Amino acid sequence: MGLHAAVFNVNDFGADPKGKKNSLPAVCSAIAAARKKQSPRERQVIQFGAGTYMLSLNDVTSKAPVIGVREGINLTIQGVKGKTTLILPLYHSFMSLNSCLNAEVRNFIVDRDDVPVSQFVVREVKPKDMTFTAELMEGYGDPAGWFDKLANPPFGVLFDPATRLIPQGGQNFQRMRKIESLGNRLFRFTSLMSIEKFRPGDLWAQTKRDLGGGSISTTCSTNTLLEDITIYNSAGINFVQKRGRDLTLRRVNILLKPGSTQLVAAAGDGIHLKAIRGKVVIDGCTIERLTDDGINFNRVYPELGRVVSSTEIEIPWGDSYEVFPGDRIDIMIPETGSIRGRAKVLSVKTAGKTHTVRFDKPIAGMKSDDGTGVPDQVWINDDDTSFLVKNCTFRDLRGRGVLLRSGHVTLLNNVFLNISSPAIVVENDFTIPEGMVSSGYVFRGNRMITCGYDGHMNAGDTAPITIKGFNLKRQPAGGRLFNDFIIENNVITDCPGHVLSVTSAGNVVFRGNMIQQKKEWKVPYPKKAVCINNAENVIIAPDNKLNGRSLADQ
Repeated sequence: MGLHAAVFNVNDFGADPKGKKNSLPAVCSAIAAARKKQSPRERQVIQFGAGTYMLSLNDVTSKAPVIGVREGINLTIQGVKGKTTLILPLYHSFMSLNSCLNAEVRNFIVDRDDVPVSQFVVREVKPKDMTFTAELMEGYGDPAGWFDKLANPPFGVLFDPATRLIPQGGQNFQRMRKIESLGNRLFRFTSLMSIEKFRPGDLWAQTKRDLGGGSISTTCSTNTLLEDITIYNSAGINFVQKRGRDLTLRRVNILLKPGSTQLVAAAGDGIHLKAIRGKVVIDGCTIERLTDDGINFNRVYPELGRVVSSTEIEIPWGDSYEVFPGDRIDIMIPETGSIRGRAKVLSVKTAGKTHTVRFDKPIAGMKSDDGTGVPDQVWINDDDTSFLVKNCTFRDLRGRGVLLRSGHVTLLNNVFLNISSPAIVVENDFTIPEGMVSSGYVFRGNRMITCGYDGHMNAGDTAPITIKGFNLKRQPAGGRLFNDFIIENNVITDCPGHVLSVTSAGNVVFRGNMIQQKKEWKVPYPKKAVCINNAENVIIAPDNKLNGRSLADQ
């Protein structure tokens, strides 16, 4: 039986559903009134009516969320399905939920008062100078107003003018060192990267990534539901959760606004989860036109701070990972990618910025951060976390469809269409750092169409399904970092190179997959359907079909 619901309508607190005035003060008043009656036995509902609501902080350039809730219990924030639109300044985040329990957010269209890119037509390219000149397209803003406000060199993305997709063969992603106005809507771009494949007539989208704060974030929250939310025009990550447990995203869509001429819907990842535990379900979402990955699951891992004994270590505190008794830790040697040892955590004591971790069996030779070299990495694994991504559509992405740097993942009945990088990637990365030694992957019933045609994004990989364990230099790891894959009953169509690439992994079953290769590609790609490197126990079953014939015959 559901909880009794007390409803607080934002219109009753003075919100304007016609979008003529700032409704944020009224919304904050409604939330404050609901919080005063917060109870484990009752759900508080913040209700928006049908209409358009403008929400803005006093400082329109702030990245802060317009709606922030800390330690909320049984709180629902909802609109009317398909009829409630929220308009925010581009810089603002939409919502932050911190240390909340049983929060629900549903039935919103979230839009911005600006777009996350400036768009250009390339007119002249000087590869030796690493400069190109481009004309600003009608309807898009001069980048001079925001370019210098970014702490890091912002990147842009190149598009083919005929297809309006990422061009085949690489160099689509560039970071700019400088943008100069030449007058008459012409601008000179100085790149930090090679532009040898740029051509006059190409389309250039200069993103405003990091200018805005993204859309929705949750931190240390438990049992969160997001449902029937459509996001337009985000300049950052669209949804991010750090730590916490149990999350459901249902029909959370990141889309181009209807009628838009934009090449980019959002300048960041679609869904980015860090160190979340418990059950994660992502169901029926559509994610399109991003400049980064559709979904990224990861565990940020710490360096080993100090070796107390062979069964006890210290690691620094971090806001993107947690360690608990019962977790499994892997001590990894970054230079080789090999596992030094594995143990089960018995106890964790935290003092200040340090966790002291004691485990059940000794690990010899551990190397700490003593300033004389590269310290070992501590990878934290738990077996009570599972990820299910089902019935989702990923289309026209510059990055990867799904990037998995965490284990226990099932991908079921998803569609990947026109993904410039691989559709599904399992890998670790020391340079960020993200990733873990993990196992338990099922990829079943997915469709991948024209994926992996730009290997530049993913270290040369063009395979729509890529499994890759790295060492510190992004070379194949010495150990088997990822294990236990079932890849079955997928349909892979017109992907240019290998359909499966496996490096430094083990226990992989590839069966019942249908591969259809008919498209002719300008740039030659590897002809073999499967590439295996430094892997073991890989089974390529004879019931995999390539253009109707068994892979075993080819």
